[in-house]
Amino acid sequence: MPRLMYPLVASLMLLTGQSTTSAKEKITWVLAQEPPITYVRDDAYTGYGVKMLRLIQAELPDYDHAMHLGGNYQRATQDVKNGPLKCAVGVMKTPERMDIMSFSTVPVFHFFDIQIVTRKETFESWGRPEKISLNLLLKNKDLILMLSEGRKYTPGLQAILDRHQGAPHIRTTANAQFSETMLRMLQHNRFTYMFAYPEEVSYLTRQMDNMDNIVTIPITESQLFGHSWAVCSKTPQGKDAIAAISRALKKVRQTEEYREAYEAWIGGNLRTLYREKYQTEFLKIGE
Repeated sequence: MPRLMYPLVASLMLLTGQSTTSAKEKITWVLAQEPPITYVRDDAYTGYGVKMLRLIQAELPDYDHAMHLGGNYQRATQDVKNGPLKCAVGVMKTPERMDIMSFSTVPVFHFFDIQIVTRKETFESWGRPEKISLNLLLKNKDLILMLSEGRKYTPGLQAILDRHQGAPHIRTTANAQFSETMLRMLQHNRFTYMFAYPEEVSYLTRQMDNMDNIVTIPITESQLFGHSWAVCSKTPQGKDAIAAISRALKKVRQTEEYREAYEAWIGGNLRTLYREKYQTEFLKIGE
C-alpha cells in the first residue's frame, strides 16, 4: 500500500468505528439477588460480594465487564452454564456443577456457617461464649428454639434436631425464610434462640428500629466457616477467564479492603475470630 494511503485508511477506520487494536473480551457477571451478598438497590448493584467483585475486576484489565441480575443462585448458575463467557461469584461446589462450570482455584467468600441467634441479655447470661453447643442448649427445656419450616440445615445440625423431634421446647414457624417477623418475636422474648447466618441478621436489623440487642454465636457441632467460589462457563474462553480470576483472587484477598467487605456484616463478638481464621486458614487455600 502506498505510504500516502495510511492516513486515509486510519481516518476511515475511525469514521466507521473500527480500531487498530483488537477489542477486549467481555465477561458478563451473573449475580444472584441475595442480600447482603449481591443485590440491586436503587437501580445499583451493591452488597459485600459486589465490593469484592469490583476489586477482582480491577485486576482484570484485559477484559471488559458487565453485570446481570440472574435471580437466585440456581438460575444464576444456569446462566453461567449457557455461556459463552459468563461468570459468577459465591457458588458452592457440587459434583454436578463441577461437570458443567469451571471453578476458581481459590474461594471468593470465607463466611461463618449458620449460627445461634439470641438476645444480647441471653448471650451475657450464657457467659459471652465464643462458641456454644446445640446439644447443651437442647438439654435445657426452658430454652425455646424456633425453627423455620422447610429450611435446610447442615447434616450435623439436622441429626441433632432429629434426635429431639417432637420436643415441646422446639417450635416451628411457617416462615420458610429468616425474616423481620422472627427477629421481632425474638426481641419480644417469644422464644430464646434460632438459627441464621450472621450477615442475614445484620442485613435485616439495619433496616429495623431498636434491634441492636441481637447477637449470633457459632455452634460447636457445626463447621465454623464455609467457602464459595467463582465460576465461569466451561468453554475455552471461560477456562482462560477463570484462570485469570484465580490469579486476581490470590492478590486481592490479601488486602484489608477485601476482608473488611464481609467483616462489616458480622457482629463485634465475631471479628477477632474471623480475622484469625482468615489469616491462618482462608489465605492458605489454593496456595
